[in-house]
Amino acid sequence: MHQTSPSDQFKTSTDPKTGTPSCLIVGLGNCLLQDDGIGVHVVRCLMPHPPAGAMVLEVGTDVFSAVEWLERVPKVLAIDAMDGHMAPGTLYYCKACDVIADKPMTSLHELSLISVLEFIDRHRRPSISVLGVQPAVIDYGTELTPVLKSVLPTVALTARRISQAIAADRSPETFIAALANLSVREQAKPAGA
Repeated sequence: MHQTSPSDQFKTSTDPKTGTPSCLIVGLGNCLLQDDGIGVHVVRCLMPHPPAGAMVLEVGTDVFSAVEWLERVPKVLAIDAMDGHMAPGTLYYCKACDVIADKPMTSLHELSLISVLEFIDRHRRPSISVLGVQPAVIDYGTELTPVLKSVLPTVALTARRISQAIAADRSPETFIAALANLSVREQAKPAGA
């Protein structure tokens, strides 16, 4: 099992213009519950070479410890397992407010992340986007299932490109819709919703 110390829990690539990160990428999930830990596995892939202008933070399930980091950036990309009742490995992209508004897509970690915002002055709260991955299995175990292991590079690349688009104030939806295995949030809504 991978152990992290405070010094390797985050890596930063600062914006060359401002010298500070403009986007925080947080990996959410429980690595003791197989695919629930996908967000943590993705940020571990990104840490050796963070996207330009981004800070990468392994949060896991300790969302409240991220408050000091959330206060430092205007934008956040949260990566987590998300159940949208699609095929395992399906990717979802949405704004954090969509996670609350639409109950069929469930991710308890995003709800916790949103709850943490209450501890931040409203003028310093970042906007949060979510990259969700449909899990195959959430059960005891420290390894991702084979299907999520196989999509891990795609999820990491997608997170990298989304964070770059977010940091540059560009809409990531065009890039997202082009991916063959990606279900954009609006396409994943159940019929009649």
